[in-house]
Amino acid sequence: MGGVKVTFNPAVRYSQWAINSRLHDFYGNQKKFGFDYYDNNGTNTKTVTWLKDDGTTYPRTFDYVAGLVGKASLEAADFYENFDWSKPWFYAAQGYATGTRYANTKITLDNMNAAKMYFPILAGNLKSQEATTVANTAITAVINDMKTYNTTYVIGSEKNALNSTNANEVQKTMFGGWFHKSTEYTDQMWCDGQYMGPALLAQIIKHTGKTNNISDNDWDIIAKQFSITWAQLYDKNTGLLYHGFTANPGDDASKSWAGISKEKGIYHSASFWGRANAWYFLALVDILEVMPKDNTYYSTFKGYLTDLAAGIAKYQDKGTGCWYQVMDKVPASLTGNYLEASCSSIFTAGYLKAIRLGLLDKTTYEPIAKKAYEGLVNQFMVYDNTDNSTIQLVHSCTSAGLGGGDKRAGDDNYYLTGKDASVVTSSDPTSKYYYTEGKVLGGFIMAATEYERAYQNQDSKQILFARDLAPSYDFTTTEGKLDATAYGSGDVTYQWYKDDKAIANAKSATYAPTEGGSYYCIATDNSRSAGSNTIQTSTTVVTTANTNTDNGSTDNNGGSDNGTTTGNIFSYTINTKDVAANTSYAADGGTVTLGAAKGDIIKISAYSATTGTGGLVAYTGTTTGSSSVSLGDMTQKNEVISHTVTASDILNGLSTFYIYRKTNESTYVKSISITRANTQVALTASFSPATISAKEGDVAKELPTLTVKAGETTLTANDYTVTYTSKNDAVAKVENGKVSFVGEGETNIVATIKPTDTNKYKETSATFAVKVEKKQTPVTPTESGVIYDFTTSVGTTSYGTSCTSTNGIITFSSNFSAQEGKYITIKSKTGGFKAGDVITLKGYCDSKNLSGVIIYSDVNGSSIFKSNILATSAAGGSEFTYTIEKDCDALYLGRYGGGTTRLTSLKVERPASSNKTRLTASFERNADVVVNTTKNVTLPTLTVKTGENILATDQYDVVYKSNAENVATLSGNTITINSLGIATITATVTPKNTDTYEGTTATYQLSIKAPSPLNVSVMDVTINTTDTEEEQPVIKVYGDNDMLLKLGQDYTLSYAVRGNNVTVDETGKFSVKKNTENTAFIKGTSLITVTATPTELLGSNYIAGTLQFSYSVSEGKIKPVFSDSFKDITINLHQDDTSREIIVPLIYNGEDVSSYFKYTYKVTAKANGQIQEFTENTLNYTPSTAGTYTVTVSATPGQNGEDNYGDVYDSPDPISFNLDIKSTYQVITVTPDPTSIKMYAGTTRVAPDLTVVTNENATLADTEYNTSWFSTSPGVVKVDAKTGKIEAVSEGTANIRVVVTGKNLESTTALITIDVDDQTVYRVHANEEYKSQKTMWNQDENLSVTLGGWLFPGTVNDLWTTGESLSSTVEWNYDSTQKNYNSRKAPWKITGFDYMVKAGDKQKNARQEKGSNCMPETTLISNADYTKKEYIVDPMFNVPCSGSFLVFQPKTNGTVVAHIYQNGVFDSKKNNGSIEYQYRPQRRVFIMDEAGNFVSSDAHIESTTGKPNGKNYTLSDYKWDMGDKQSPTVETVKKHFGLKSFEMSETGFKNNVYENQLDQETAPNEAATKYPNLKGSRGWSVLADAPVTYTFKVKAGKTYYLYNFGSKIGFYGFSFDEDETKPTVDPVNYDADDANANNEVVKTAEGHVAQVKIARKMVANRWTTCVLPFSLNRQQVDAIFGPAYSATAKEGTQILYFDHIEGNKAYFVRHAYNTIVAGKPFLIKPTKDVESINTADVTDYPYVTIENTKPDDWCKSNGYVWTSSYNTMNIFKNDYFIGASDGKFKAYSGTSGTVKGFRGFLKANLPAGAKPTMLSISTSSITDGNDGETTGIEDLIINADGELIPANCRVYNINGQLVSEDANSFQSLPSGIYIINGKKYIK
Repeated sequence: MGGVKVTFNPAVRYSQWAINSRLHDFYGNQKKFGFDYYDNNGTNTKTVTWLKDDGTTYPRTFDYVAGLVGKASLEAADFYENFDWSKPWFYAAQGYATGTRYANTKITLDNMNAAKMYFPILAGNLKSQEATTVANTAITAVINDMKTYNTTYVIGSEKNALNSTNANEVQKTMFGGWFHKSTEYTDQMWCDGQYMGPALLAQIIKHTGKTNNISDNDWDIIAKQFSITWAQLYDKNTGLLYHGFTANPGDDASKSWAGISKEKGIYHSASFWGRANAWYFLALVDILEVMPKDNTYYSTFKGYLTDLAAGIAKYQDKGTGCWYQVMDKVPASLTGNYLEASCSSIFTAGYLKAIRLGLLDKTTYEPIAKKAYEGLVNQFMVYDNTDNSTIQLVHSCTSAGLGGGDKRAGDDNYYLTGKDASVVTSSDPTSKYYYTEGKVLGGFIMAATEYERAYQNQDSKQILFARDLAPSYDFTTTEGKLDATAYGSGDVTYQWYKDDKAIANAKSATYAPTEGGSYYCIATDNSRSAGSNTIQTSTTVVTTANTNTDNGSTDNNGGSDNGTTTGNIFSYTINTKDVAANTSYAADGGTVTLGAAKGDIIKISAYSATTGTGGLVAYTGTTTGSSSVSLGDMTQKNEVISHTVTASDILNGLSTFYIYRKTNESTYVKSISITRANTQVALTASFSPATISAKEGDVAKELPTLTVKAGETTLTANDYTVTYTSKNDAVAKVENGKVSFVGEGETNIVATIKPTDTNKYKETSATFAVKVEKKQTPVTPTESGVIYDFTTSVGTTSYGTSCTSTNGIITFSSNFSAQEGKYITIKSKTGGFKAGDVITLKGYCDSKNLSGVIIYSDVNGSSIFKSNILATSAAGGSEFTYTIEKDCDALYLGRYGGGTTRLTSLKVERPASSNKTRLTASFERNADVVVNTTKNVTLPTLTVKTGENILATDQYDVVYKSNAENVATLSGNTITINSLGIATITATVTPKNTDTYEGTTATYQLSIKAPSPLNVSVMDVTINTTDTEEEQPVIKVYGDNDMLLKLGQDYTLSYAVRGNNVTVDETGKFSVKKNTENTAFIKGTSLITVTATPTELLGSNYIAGTLQFSYSVSEGKIKPVFSDSFKDITINLHQDDTSREIIVPLIYNGEDVSSYFKYTYKVTAKANGQIQEFTENTLNYTPSTAGTYTVTVSATPGQNGEDNYGDVYDSPDPISFNLDIKSTYQVITVTPDPTSIKMYAGTTRVAPDLTVVTNENATLADTEYNTSWFSTSPGVVKVDAKTGKIEAVSEGTANIRVVVTGKNLESTTALITIDVDDQTVYRVHANEEYKSQKTMWNQDENLSVTLGGWLFPGTVNDLWTTGESLSSTVEWNYDSTQKNYNSRKAPWKITGFDYMVKAGDKQKNARQEKGSNCMPETTLISNADYTKKEYIVDPMFNVPCSGSFLVFQPKTNGTVVAHIYQNGVFDSKKNNGSIEYQYRPQRRVFIMDEAGNFVSSDAHIESTTGKPNGKNYTLSDYKWDMGDKQSPTVETVKKHFGLKSFEMSETGFKNNVYENQLDQETAPNEAATKYPNLKGSRGWSVLADAPVTYTFKVKAGKTYYLYNFGSKIGFYGFSFDEDETKPTVDPVNYDADDANANNEVVKTAEGHVAQVKIARKMVANRWTTCVLPFSLNRQQVDAIFGPAYSATAKEGTQILYFDHIEGNKAYFVRHAYNTIVAGKPFLIKPTKDVESINTADVTDYPYVTIENTKPDDWCKSNGYVWTSSYNTMNIFKNDYFIGASDGKFKAYSGTSGTVKGFRGFLKANLPAGAKPTMLSISTSSITDGNDGETTGIEDLIINADGELIPANCRVYNINGQLVSEDANSFQSLPSGIYIINGKKYIK
């Protein structure tokens, strides 16, 4: 039976048949898979072994194909869960999912997709505990892997070749798209991947109930994937999707793709592959199934689905209902195209599911879906050749893809003949591909389950056959049984028929025929209504040993023996409800419009309503007097009345009769049928042979022989007529009595046989199969000869930047750069180059920088050829040839190596055309690079093809030859390396059949290089003798391509020190020697040579690299040095009257500090000693007099306004250089290319190209001059003095200078500007406005810093703690002279930070909301000298809110490095014209968080040269404004800062940053008491103004404040380094609206962040209470609740805190902070409706840190306390709460009740016997200076017993006197007893 197709039968449950047939035996990508066998109880009864295609065992893996089958089977098992026969399906899939667990070592979307199995397992009732554990573990692992995928394997990531600097605008729209695979297919997105990845994420969202599983908003991620792919892949003309696209056309992964072109804007593959469209289509349906309809993206996805559904429908094959492999082509237009099973199955499943979900219009798409489903069965389901009770699903493409190792082109031809795509499962049992592929099996099961749900089980689980009968059975040698078991619910009976006659006593599900004939079975569900309860198998022809045909006896009243059969001539079923027969004789009854005849059997299913005495009668007419006959009597039960029409019956011969009820008894009819005897004889027919084969285009063949029989009698051609129909005319059809072969594929041709005597014989049919193979046609070139020649202008040449053509020579002046357009483009004369074309180039390179030519077929891809280094012109130059291996539109040529390269000839030739087929050949890899320590290399495999077919090695000879045997020689397939260089191995292929084929060549390039020295990067280090700690140099080591390496893993470090004051221990820690008193470091400089040695793990590609740097210890002020590049050099100048410009940089700590100094240049003539002096920083000198001169340059610190740089800097030591002025020196101009470069910190690049031109307009070769390079700011960018190689070190802008010198050349300098970007850094920008509330982000956008200041519209005056106001007029950076808020030039530079924000003339000290200086860890506030003290309710109200402070708001966990300008302890100020000198040791920098908690920090002073403000060194002149208010002594200073020595003199004063040591009595400090051993707990002080860098750790969602207690700060900038290990995101959900919820709150673990969603509804503009276990920063509060009250949101969200009870008022206060603090309860009135408190909704800050697990009671006051909880609380009479329905303050009047979690209430905590207080609300606002005005929250008037006082009622005193007309005025009455509405109220 193998290969025989199944015919669709609506009585069969095909999902059951397919699963039972193939669940344990299916294939995945040509490997044999299958699930183990289980019984109904879940017991494993048989293990299935997985096999490779060679029959060896294949270990089970977690595979997406098996996962698809598992998912589909589990969903079918779920639909049929009430039946035992479905349980083994569940257990089998569960067994695979549990036993073969999720593992994703490569992190692929395909493997993740298999995890979809786990969702139906977890939802199933049969799941095991092990399966539950495995499933939950796997889903968690998938989420984690998907997080990694979303950040790592995306277009635009570090794994991607594209970034914002090299991508065009189209490519930038692709950023964020997921790679199809993490390794092989980077930069690519395929349709397949959207089903594997984003559709899975949608199911994860449904499963977890969260939208922040892998990102801030997972729906955003899903929408991004589809918006990118839809934009790139959807074709409006066809309505279909291309298979995939690449963001980087022509790279190694995509260079084999057909049709892509970045220049033309074509990034997608060439064809419309069926399964690719199917995956995408089903993904859309699955996503929309779980996406909420109110989701932002719902309409977009619905639009995608609508458009794609319409496009797919257009290409449905009209004959079969299926779809082709290449969707938009029929075989007539694409030879070999075929109807493909997997895409057809998935399309069908998608249509049916979308119709069920209401996503697609049923009227439009139901006919398409139903036709498709029937087509699946008819076209692809065949009986298995070994067991015809089972089936195979065939004609499925096993796999297809794009690019990769097989260089898959992705065009139409590839999907039909490609190496992998050409493997199609076959219906031929002799084929090795005769099997069911898992992708079609899974798709078919999904389609079948959807169809059965819609059309076969729509009312309940009706009976259906588990399989159908085969067309024939041969029981001639072995007896067999026919099986027609029907499964479903109900009472099933069976009746077997032979030759259309019922077989007596054949009433079981199986039947064993003893005689040949045609058999079928009818099964009836007796529990259901007639008509819908009957199903019938297909008819089968049985052959037995007994050839006599006995039609058997029937149950038709004894029947007859002449072959009579019965057939239904009328059938009518009432499906919706039973219909009552009409009242007797009253009107028309049920009308039967088909005439009755003798022998007809009328069957009516009916029942009587009540007494059971009813019946039915048939009338000849509808008028009174019509003749009638009784049909039968009825009972109340369901009953089938049977009436046989006799010869004398009045119904005999009637065309119409009418049915009525017999009596007045209500009688109900369910169905009516009439069967009539049939005396026709059945015919059988068959073809011989049953299958014919041919190739497309072959001559038509005669039809196979047709034999038609009636029993054993063979009919002649005169006894019947035949018509032929092909199932697929595109493959084969019958024309003029012959079979025509149209296109590749398989089809069936059906012969319909109609007997001439229709009364005697029945119509029948027969089928034969046709197989048509593809016919190969030879490929011939379209053109021969020279198709491009530069010298003769054949073809076209386009020149890019730095590429020119002069006198027939092409000159490359720069290295190839696609981004900068530095290449030439060549095209053939007719456009395009073909595989086999030969490029020949000749040229030379006379540069000292050895160079060659590189060729690309895609300008943004990988090179296809790289020449050896070109010889010089004197040596005759070099010639190279290369054979093109793949068609391309153009070629792009450029230079590599750095030296000017010239081509004298460039030609492309195409071999002569002939009638032969040209072979093509290619190596597995076309190039490799190895180091010369490698001795031997194996030649990559060579593949030779004719078209797409691979030739066997015995069909050709090949000769290999190396073009540089001094570099590498070849023996067999082993390459022996001889020396450095490039060797091109050419394979010359000669076919053995030279009559048919032409030979070809292929090339492989092997580059041999010396091992690269490791690149060591480190800055010179400078510290001061007074520094407290040594500075540890930051040493980084890079490999090739700027790859940052890891210490220990990739390399080790060793050090050699030349000098006496620095040592380095074995761990690499630097130590500096101190003086004998151990009070200061010893002055001096040591030279450190650091060597990086590669480890074995790094391999032999590298050798050790070294670098020397200086470690200097300076004393006193900062002392820069003039650039060494000028020291003692001689500058040649041409004698003339034109001024020259010479600039000598002044460098300190790697920065150019020239702008802080005033220069003096003294030019002394050596001939006569005459001196010229110039006082500008730039020497503008006119060389008018020949001679030699000495130039001495010196500098002194300058001044900028009040900033005297002499306070910071010392004068540098002068240096000298020489000028040599002659008329013979030639003037030159030097032009760099480029003149400005943008780089990222840690990257390198080659030197810019230089063009040197004389004043005679002659361009000099680089051999005619010398260059020297230097950087003006080596701390920002370093440059190699000889090669010009550039290394970006740190954030900033620097200049690189190149000086060109040479014999008889004027020394000439050119400038290149380098802008180095560091994503982690923010630096204050030049001349930009900086004011309070300005927020600054680093480029990584993971930390923002805000300049602190007063947020609110009002001003708070009259603060007892200070005379200052809290006001928005207190501002940063105001310059009263310039009248602006612009940034200023920093008096002290920090490397990379040239500008700063100053405190400014309007700024004040940092203050908390009561005007006190801020302190962490305390509730104490005070005036400046602590003579007045007070306490606040919580430390959270002690953080800064006005004045000079910085606010840090991290998005994630990490380390902040903040650079500030800090005011010192020794200070001065002007007072009425005189100067007062003040000693302020209380000035110290603290860092605290939003809760007022101390935060530990490290401090580093950037310069220790600062001096006391005012430069007064007499201690007695200074007065301390607190403590004893006396002048400090040396001992006092030492005590206050823990100094061992202190000297107050101009030479002895040493500045530094110290931990403050003030005693607790003088300056109370709770942080120092609590955390005495943590750095920064005492505060950090500097003795004099200085730049200081602070480093501290931060956590997500929290807020951090940096300020100087008692002073102001300035600000340079900051950087933020995320923790080295990215934090784990903990998705956390709480329910605050469910009173029964048990919210378990756990603190966020170290290394984690939380993304929290609290189900908590709030109504806009209505007060409510809240408490959270995590803090929210200001931006999070604004985003979740609506902008909080501030100067910019005066009607914004209000936040209040309970403060105290005073009298009968409960006071609630609005504080000066818009953050929310973990565990601190608050009242809030949001300005928008809140559905949930969801941190994921805050784009910039999606994470928080859970810090509180149980909120403490808040503010005990006069018998009340505010209590709150994260779970439901009990509330009792006399407690107060905020009403949920109105937001009003109320007393609880019941006995007891509950308050839900994440809320709070005012709890009575009264002493025993105390009378409860009747409270009202008073709200006050610190932010507005409002202290007690009753505003905001409304309160109800409530008596002492908690009862509401009736409003609008009169109030009487105890004497009955009217005291008020309105009870609302009750609160204003004096204390006493009052009567209101007849009740007593005590006030």
